[in-house]
Amino acid sequence: MATRRNALVTGCSTGIGRATALDLLKQGWRVFATIRRAKDAEALSQMTGDSPNLIPVLLNVTDPESVERASAQVRNTLAGETLHGLVHNAGIANIGPLEMMPLDYFVRQIEVNLTGVLRVTQSILPLMRQGDAPRGSRTVIIVSSINGQVGTPLSGAYCASKFGLEGLSDTLRRELLSQDIDVVIVQPGAIKTAIWETSKRRAESLMPRLDTHPAMPLYRKFIDSMMERVKHIENRAIPADHVAVVIRKSLEKSRPAVRVRVGKDAKIGHLLQRLLPTRWFDKLILHDMTR
Repeated sequence: MATRRNALVTGCSTGIGRATALDLLKQGWRVFATIRRAKDAEALSQMTGDSPNLIPVLLNVTDPESVERASAQVRNTLAGETLHGLVHNAGIANIGPLEMMPLDYFVRQIEVNLTGVLRVTQSILPLMRQGDAPRGSRTVIIVSSINGQVGTPLSGAYCASKFGLEGLSDTLRRELLSQDIDVVIVQPGAIKTAIWETSKRRAESLMPRLDTHPAMPLYRKFIDSMMERVKHIENRAIPADHVAVVIRKSLEKSRPAVRVRVGKDAKIGHLLQRLLPTRWFDKLILHDMTR
């Protein structure tokens, strides 16, 4: 009899997290799908026909008590079984020039996207060591971004969080190597998710604070161009299902690739940064953002 595979996926209310939870469920996994609000748990359960293999878990990655409650729920449900997969997907994007970025916005960005990943990892890792899992069957997936390797104007806070995730992931993989727990970094490009709309709303709410900043005239062209470009980028974005399949395949392989880029823009951006002199690449990005 095949061993049941268990995975915990964070940020399942929408986008990549929800697509990943649904894809894993379809392939026979039992999925602990974390969400922040009870109404999102109800919506997710309805989408799956109240499948017993879909277990909604209330979790706020920035709240230590919430993380511990969620961990206890997963531990009790597993009842000694192995948690084979941990998928870190929950995240936000705060946009704005670094010179003008309010520090509370920057701190919030790091707290959700980077510190939250470590907080959940510390609480959940013991569940990946329990049970009798075959070798090569336990994997942590960290959803980073091509912005974890390519810094772009107005995305400094987001890039800082994702660059941090890259270093955290490499270090964690090497620390867990002798424990037979792998760590994989997934770097999507532009994906059709709710993060575009929520990021735009955050940027719009931030604008009144930026408008009074003395440096605002220096960045106005950047900001106006970015707000216009976001519409075009979102239209070209690929479905979240593409990332979900990459995540599942990485969980199912005994030796998956350490870094997987999803989308042409992610692959091209990475390649250009590797091939072009840095200052040429700087000018290329500047031209693309202000044309």
